[in-house]
Amino acid sequence: MGNRSFVGHQLEDFTPEEDLLYTSIAVVRIFDRLGDRKNLARNRLRYLVNDMGWEKFQNLVLKERAIVRATQSVVTRLKVDTTPDKITRPLKISDEIGGSVPDGYARWLKTNTIKQKQSDYRSVFITLEAGDITSNQLNAIANIIREFSSEGKARSGFVQNVAIRYVHEDDLVNLYSKLLETGLAKSGGLTMTTPVGCSGTTSCNLALTNSHRLAKEIQRKFLELKLELRLVDVLILVPNMGLQQLVFLVVVAVLEKTCIQIIKCPLVVVLMVILCWVKHVLEYLLKE
Repeated sequence: MGNRSFVGHQLEDFTPEEDLLYTSIAVVRIFDRLGDRKNLARNRLRYLVNDMGWEKFQNLVLKERAIVRATQSVVTRLKVDTTPDKITRPLKISDEIGGSVPDGYARWLKTNTIKQKQSDYRSVFITLEAGDITSNQLNAIANIIREFSSEGKARSGFVQNVAIRYVHEDDLVNLYSKLLETGLAKSGGLTMTTPVGCSGTTSCNLALTNSHRLAKEIQRKFLELKLELRLVDVLILVPNMGLQQLVFLVVVAVLEKTCIQIIKCPLVVVLMVILCWVKHVLEYLLKE
């Protein structure tokens, strides 16, 4: 985050489960004592580590952790549920589809689901526009999970979508119909048509553009052009991070009318991505 980034360091080869919270508390205490309170722009842990030096910071954390462990009044342990999930297909009154397959289902099935190693089950990925979702849609997803997921759970990740595992293949058409009713049946969930947009750029002083809105516009344009490559994902993060140039090239190619015909060729898109990544790798190696 921010206009300067630093490579992370490994504190130790392995942190036991019982030391995880002790370690976290130690880091928080050190940052609280030594953080830069005068210059809020530099009041970040990465600046403290960089100014202090990694070895010194590492030793401080390990010593502080020993103090926390010795002085903690109550032994702090993580409550980890190790009970295996029960995979039970929800009961259905009828397995019949009850009508024709909705339009767009085949495209959605190809770009928003993946086959699991468990026989007859698929994982479904619900596409959101830059991570935005309404309360009514959340309630609808909860009902869909109860009705269709044999696991009874959903997951969200950094790509700003919702993943539902253990959906039986016989239930996919009905699930897609439910998504259509709530406006969550957009295709392209596992392709480059779902860019990630940082909501913080609407208020961040370091942001150069509103990438949250930009992500939505790119998604709509890519869906319109049916650019659904599963080879790459276009990530629109904070605009002054590593993929800035890549985003710029893609946005220009998509939004400029003179480039619309060029961008329709998937090979061109892939070449653009490869060239940008090569550029960033070379820059990294030269810095080293």
